[in-house]
Amino acid sequence: MSAGSETHILQMTLQSHLQSLETYTVAPTGLDKARPAPPPLQQEFAGFFSLPACSGLLCSASAYTPGGQACKRGDVVLLRKANQEDVVAQVWFHVQFDNVCYSAVTEWPAARALNRFCITERPVFVPTLEIYRLCIHRPEGKLALVIPVRQV
Repeated sequence: MSAGSETHILQMTLQSHLQSLETYTVAPTGLDKARPAPPPLQQEFAGFFSLPACSGLLCSASAYTPGGQACKRGDVVLLRKANQEDVVAQVWFHVQFDNVCYSAVTEWPAARALNRFCITERPVFVPTLEIYRLCIHRPEGKLALVIPVRQV
């Protein structure tokens, strides 16, 4: 075998490994310490999505975002909605139904002041995949100062 062919084989092997690494992830996904959802939560979830029932619904106070960060009850996050601007929201809890994770959040509308958002209490379910960044926040009465955490 000549040196040129060995180099070519090494390049092909390296390319194959790099392509494999592009799709490989070690980041945790899904719910953390999931348990069966209580009947009132099942009814609320089914009603929100207009489902006749949702047996097998799991719930948890924490889940992992697509980037592998742990997101728990009370965290303030940035949601990336399809065809919309980013939305600030506070997490209440997470559920999993039919192998898809959803997060119960209250979306906070922007106030007039810089980085200030109005704290609301109207929860909605969003796909956990929409959570893309955690935030630091400080409540200031009915408003909250919100600063996105830089991703590493």
